[in-house]
Amino acid sequence: MSSRNTVHIIAAEAAKQRYVGDRMDDFREHPSFERLGPLEEAVFHYQQGTLDDLAFDEP
Repeated sequence: MSSRNTVHIIAAEAAKQRYVGDRMDDFREHPSFERLGPLEEAVFHYQQGTLDDLAFDEP
């Protein structure tokens, strides 16, 4: 089980490093962006969902 967990951790770290590398490349290609949020929206068409569907008042 420990070996499987280690593999999952290593795979997750590799995915995170790919994401960071990709975004750094994108910042270099689009120097007008100073923050990640606007870059994600413009380049990757990311749109954050609203929190309206979360039921914070339910137990």
